[in-house]
Amino acid sequence: MSDCELLFTIPQSAPIGSNFEPTNNVHIVAPLTIDIDVDKTLETSEQFLSLPEAVPSADATPAPVFREGRHVLQTGEKVLREVADFVSTSEILTKEFEQLIHSMAAAMRAEGGIGMAAPQVGVKKRVIMLEDNPERMNSCDPAELATQMRYTHPLRVVVNPEIEPLGGETATHWENCLSVPGYRGLVTRPLCVRVKGLDEHAQPVDWIVKGFPARVLQHETDHLNGILYIDRMDPRSFERMYSVPI
Repeated sequence: MSDCELLFTIPQSAPIGSNFEPTNNVHIVAPLTIDIDVDKTLETSEQFLSLPEAVPSADATPAPVFREGRHVLQTGEKVLREVADFVSTSEILTKEFEQLIHSMAAAMRAEGGIGMAAPQVGVKKRVIMLEDNPERMNSCDPAELATQMRYTHPLRVVVNPEIEPLGGETATHWENCLSVPGYRGLVTRPLCVRVKGLDEHAQPVDWIVKGFPARVLQHETDHLNGILYIDRMDPRSFERMYSVPI
């Protein structure tokens, strides 16, 4: 309900429908009462007006996008370049964390990988895993396996991993990554490391490892700090792996 005054102008004598010049006008101020149902008016307006969506701020982070048919995020996604968050002991014991471990393992195996970090599945948490089995190694050159010091081991999960190089010996070998599919590069890393952290049951992990598993541990821990192997490789060694689908 709204009360207002209406100001209008009429000529002194003007037949209805006639043309007239605005001379000798009489100005009349009359009180006018208008009944307005505000709720009904807004409801009707919304049927015809399409309000624009709010524009996200420049700082807003878009949801990560998985390429069709892939289970792992590809380079270019912001989460792969961010530092992952520390995981509390209480969080490890939740059903949600158990589901994360299941999802990571499923993605790693589906993609034929031997290591995985949580940011690769779009979760910014300090969690890595690695697994190597005879089926994976059977497709590799035995001489290369020996050079890499690669051996089988069951699924290992490390939460909040801390890597300490042991000794001064390093090794240079090829690395590739599920987040940079179809390519590889030569990377030099410490040959032997010690990793400390927690496992998927919040139990302490203290593992001294040498050779290929040590390389995988370092590669996956780099992911937690927003680092990809292409940041560490010899840039002139970067090449296409024609036997690996992109």
